[in-house]
Amino acid sequence: MACQKKQQESLSASSEMYLVHLARLEEKGNPVPIRLLSEALEVSPVSANEMCRRLEQLGMLEYIPYRGARLLEKGRDIADYVERRHRLWEVFLVDRLGLEPARADAIACDLEHVTTDELEDRLDAFLGRPAHTPAGLPIPPAERQLRTLPLSALAVGTRAVVANIGGGAGIREYLAQAELSAGAEIEIRARCNHGTLLMVGDTFITVMPEIEESVRVTVSEEGRYVAA
Repeated sequence: MACQKKQQESLSASSEMYLVHLARLEEKGNPVPIRLLSEALEVSPVSANEMCRRLEQLGMLEYIPYRGARLLEKGRDIADYVERRHRLWEVFLVDRLGLEPARADAIACDLEHVTTDELEDRLDAFLGRPAHTPAGLPIPPAERQLRTLPLSALAVGTRAVVANIGGGAGIREYLAQAELSAGAEIEIRARCNHGTLLMVGDTFITVMPEIEESVRVTVSEEGRYVAA
C-alpha cells in the first residue's frame, strides 16, 4: 500500500470524503450523478462539480458531462484506504466502547483522516484483525490484491491487459476475431455512447457498451493513471 499512503498525504480530508462517497454510491462502474454526490456530502452541486474537476486532474476519477463521475483505480485505492480506517474505528467504538452505530460512524469520520499507519496497524491487531464491521460491512484489506476491472471503468488513455472475457462463447468468439482475448495489451483511445475505441496491438477495434462489462482487465503500473 505504499503508493496509496504516499498519495494519501497530499489529499485533504474533504478530497478523501469525495472519493469515499463516490465508492459507496457507485454501482457496477456506472457514473454517479453530481446531484447524488452533493446530497450525500451535504454540499452544493456547484461545489461538488468543482471538486470532481480537481480530482479528475489528479487522476482520481473520470468526469463525464451530464452523467456524473466515476472512480479510477487510483481514486478507488485511496477510497478503500480511508474506508478501511473508518470501519476499524467503527468496530472499536461499537464493540469495545459500546457506542450507538450512528454516533460511532460520526466519530469515525473524524478519526479516519488523522490515523497514522502505525496506529492503524495496532488498532487492527488489537481488534483481532476483523473482516467486517458490526453492521456486516467488509473491511478493506491492509494490502490490496491485484484485481480486475471492467473495461467500462477505465478512462481514455489508460493502458491495460485483458485478464478474461465473460458473457458466453458468442462474445468471446466475436472479440477473438479482433484479437481481443486474455493476455492482449490494449489502450483506451476514445469513448462515446456507441462504444469504446481500443487499440489492440496495431489494430483499432470498437467494443459496444453492452459488451464492456464482460471484458475484465488489469492495469499496469506504467499505464494505470494516464488521463486523456
